[in-house]
Amino acid sequence: MAIVVAKYSDYLRRCSPSADEDPKAFTAWHAGGRAALAHLEHLLKLLKPTGGAAEAVAAGEDLLAQASSDMGPPDDEE
Repeated sequence: MAIVVAKYSDYLRRCSPSADEDPKAFTAWHAGGRAALAHLEHLLKLLKPTGGAAEAVAAGEDLLAQASSDMGPPDDEE
């Protein structure tokens, strides 16, 4: 879990392409970020009941909250 959180954090913190300069690259980065967040959320739901990897779960929850806030609401809520 710690590796997944670290990799997704790196991806999401990477400077995203500007939507004005390269809309296709931005859309691809944004879609990848949304997929990473969905996967992370699923993993957290699976790990929480087991009580395993508590530190990684906490880091994952922090990343999920921050990245979700930064990226805005899901496409179906806009």
